[in-house]
Amino acid sequence: MRKIDITNYILTVPVWVDKKDGAGNILKDSTGVPQRELKHVDVPYDMKTSLISILFEPATPETKLTARDLLKRHLLGEKIEQTTDTLLLESSEYDLLVSTIDAFKGFGKNEGILVQRVLEAKEVEVEIKK
Repeated sequence: MRKIDITNYILTVPVWVDKKDGAGNILKDSTGVPQRELKHVDVPYDMKTSLISILFEPATPETKLTARDLLKRHLLGEKIEQTTDTLLLESSEYDLLVSTIDAFKGFGKNEGILVQRVLEAKEVEVEIKK
């Protein structure tokens, strides 16, 4: 089995915000345009929702999912949705997730941790309790 951390992670993103005076009023320049400043804000990246979205994203506009492909992805998406922090995947589920990530076009800087967590997932032995 493969073990993947699917907890949210924090991204620091640039955001333009209005400058305010001590009383909380928005400062404006001589023409009445609000003054703005660039700040960096920490925001959570929703790992679970992103993984599920990628599962259903076709590799190309011409790519269509068959009923069987859709069902496999649906069941894996349900498993991801029901997991709170650590996702344990059977070999076939992991292979599906990796092939989906390999085929996906459109990743940006924000998805670096998501891709790393999936592609570098550790193999673990699972003991079945009797």
